[in-house]
Amino acid sequence: MKSKRQHRDVIQKHLDMTELSEKAKSKAQQRFFGMVRAAQKGEMKNPSKEVLDVADDISVKDAKDFAKTKHKGLPNKKEVEEQKSY
Repeated sequence: MKSKRQHRDVIQKHLDMTELSEKAKSKAQQRFFGMVRAAQKGEMKNPSKEVLDVADDISVKDAKDFAKTKHKGLPNKKEVEEQKSY
């Protein structure tokens, strides 16, 4: 079972809280929120625990906004810059 902090970190990872624009940053994120929205509506069979956790914590409006983002011009996955540790 995940702690509340781990749960919050999962949500923050998917929402990219540094710049909440109500639009998905990648095709993968848009698809994820499509699954979240389907889980909220009860249309998804056997959603993963991660999808259920986010579906419980995010508003219906926010899930709709992320899920309706058009794919055109979005990368498949958001590029993450790795930080170098010295």
